[in-house]
Amino acid sequence: PDPVGESSVEVIASGPDVEDEPLWEALIRIVQEFQQSLTIITPYFVPDEVLFQSLLVKAHTGRRIRLVVPLRSNHPLTDIARHTYLRQLAAAGVEILFYHPRMLHAKLIIADQRVALVGSANIDMRSLFVNFEIGLLHYSPDDIASLARWAEQISLVSIILTARSIFI
Repeated sequence: PDPVGESSVEVIASGPDVEDEPLWEALIRIVQEFQQSLTIITPYFVPDEVLFQSLLVKAHTGRRIRLVVPLRSNHPLTDIARHTYLRQLAAAGVEILFYHPRMLHAKLIIADQRVALVGSANIDMRSLFVNFEIGLLHYSPDDIASLARWAEQISLVSIILTARSIFI
């Protein structure tokens, strides 16, 4: 198609009909290659081992990682399943925020203000390896700045995880 507008966007499809795991691979690449800051907003956080360990390694090297999840999602079992991951990430220095006004079903990743990923996939194994999903990688500075402003608004109405709040 002919170019329209000023944005650079890459579309990544994923699912049982797609060879390999291109969306998961893009997510892993973003996490493993970011240098300064990473923001992840997701309704469900039950990562696979590679993604989880990649986040831990980055956190242990002092990189700034912010993870925003709803205080309570619409799937209580996933809220229970995420506790161990959140505890370990918080202990490693990841800033965990609970969005509390209502259920948050948004999915956004921003790395170093240089790339952003939005789409349908949650950060859980079913989304990343079983479901049909789509992701959009944004490379244009204006798009990323707009998404970063939105992410900051979400953060402002979230509460920071504390030793007490992890058991909520």
